[in-house]
Amino acid sequence: MYYIDESGSIPTFKSRKWKNRYFVISFIHTNNSEHLKRVHKKSILNLRKYHEYLFNETGELKGAEAPPFAKEYLISRLISKTDISIGYIVVDNWHVKDSFRQVPGRSFNYLVKLLFMSHTLGSTDKSLLCIKSDNRNTALKSLKSLEEYLFQELVLGEEITYGVDVEYCDSSRNYNVQVADLIANTIFQYYRFKHIPFPQHDTITEEIDIPNPEVSLYLYNLFKERIFYCQVFPGRQSPVGVQLA
Repeated sequence: MYYIDESGSIPTFKSRKWKNRYFVISFIHTNNSEHLKRVHKKSILNLRKYHEYLFNETGELKGAEAPPFAKEYLISRLISKTDISIGYIVVDNWHVKDSFRQVPGRSFNYLVKLLFMSHTLGSTDKSLLCIKSDNRNTALKSLKSLEEYLFQELVLGEEITYGVDVEYCDSSRNYNVQVADLIANTIFQYYRFKHIPFPQHDTITEEIDIPNPEVSLYLYNLFKERIFYCQVFPGRQSPVGVQLA
């Protein structure tokens, strides 16, 4: 089972602003969805017991709004108690072609295909590739477009699976989609801030909202060993050929 989420955006215009540079698509894979749900639900309930103020009106803790201590707690429990594997693609918007930016939804579908072509599917996924995504995914214009595209490319074309099922979920009610959101945002923050120098405390003259890049690196390293594929697009990629159980 795969859970997918995004962080950042693909602007339709060529922006040189640093905040618009990266777009992340992150996948979480698990062979035990119910166990993953139980672990993350318990972690969320523990956090909410002592830090109610972190949660929005739907009772969800979004990755973009979670402070580092909350992310560290959630990620550490996921790594120690579940079987999750992580794959992702980071789009560098400064270097993509104009044609890539024209229709972000179309480009999103293409990137998802690349991610599934990057590794050998497990036996269950070869029978039926099941994907769950947040129904507020901003890159998708049509909720059926991804499923239809992947069926054409992966079933009829590449023949790496016999079927594709894409389900769109309310993330506030799906703990596993929340895991994908948490990981996607952590990866996004890692790339966004890793080249930005943190100002010296004695040179700060006004309020700032720049996170220390060492914090993003620390959080990223918590799950680094679970990453089965990563790619910066366009450009370099990790070795292909990892097989999931």
